Amino acid sequence: LHVDQWRGHFWMMLLKGSKHWTIFHPEDAHLLSPVTREGSFHPQFPSMAEVEQAEGYQRARRLEVVLQAGEVLFVPGGAPHFVKNLTDTMAIAGNFVDESNLPAVLGDLNSMVEAGSGGEALKEFYEALDEVEFEEGLSMHEELLTADQLVVRYGDFAGGRAAHWPAEPPLF
Repeated sequence: LHVDQWRGHFWMMLLKGSKHWTIFHPEDAHLLSPVTREGSFHPQFPSMAEVEQAEGYQRARRLEVVLQAGEVLFVPGGAPHFVKNLTDTMAIAGNFVDESNLPAVLGDLNSMVEAGSGGEALKEFYEALDEVEFEEGLSMHEELLTADQLVVRYGDFAGGRAAHWPAEPPLF
């Protein structure tokens, strides 16, 4: 169980196999017994077996999904998540920053820079990222995604069902 550093958003395209994902709501991380150790900027969580016994675990909002080959998963920045490979797997994945998580990412990076963590390279990265300006109207999404929008099966994506497109284009 972990949170991706700097609250970066995460995506994964599973090419082979299957993975069981448990994704918790970012606002419920405190219910999962996190500890932020001195000198660290990111919470650390006990094992899932211990977390499941924690007093607040049952109240923590979560999405559980089995990701299959050909599917893409999005995990919003700051969302604690746990992954268990159900089979041998192969995937392509990455973290990213956009306008929806830029302030949180900059806040985390600034705290690290002010604490002297990461050296000159981190400071330069922070300064460069702080200069980014997103063009109005070119947003990936205007609001946080709901749980049912976090996973789109490839068949639904490729066929247009995930976008609620009709089976045939309209006639004009």
